[in-house]
Amino acid sequence: MNASVFAASILPLSTAYVVCEALGFESGIDRKFGEAKIFYGLYTALIILGAGLVLFLGAHANTILLWSQVLNGFLLPVVLIFILILVNRRTWWGTKSTRQVSTGWPGFPRQP
Repeated sequence: MNASVFAASILPLSTAYVVCEALGFESGIDRKFGEAKIFYGLYTALIILGAGLVLFLGAHANTILLWSQVLNGFLLPVVLIFILILVNRRTWWGTKSTRQVSTGWPGFPRQP
């Protein structure tokens, strides 16, 4: 129970933080509401959205959990391939780029 309450507060908080940072808005719980209106608005909207989904789709929670994990299983290899492409790009990382053998996919072509 404690873990789910902790996750229900942290997940919307981290999502709001990342979205606001990516879009260039002020973010952080150390800011006052007047300084970071979009951050707090997004945080509140995400909590309300999550609570609404639980209230309206609660009967189908097990089905939603199952299919979200199935989708996660299909998308994970795609994300892994993109991460390997980014890690092997010498133009971005220079001498900090990893070797092909160390990425675990030796036959994967190195990007220029």
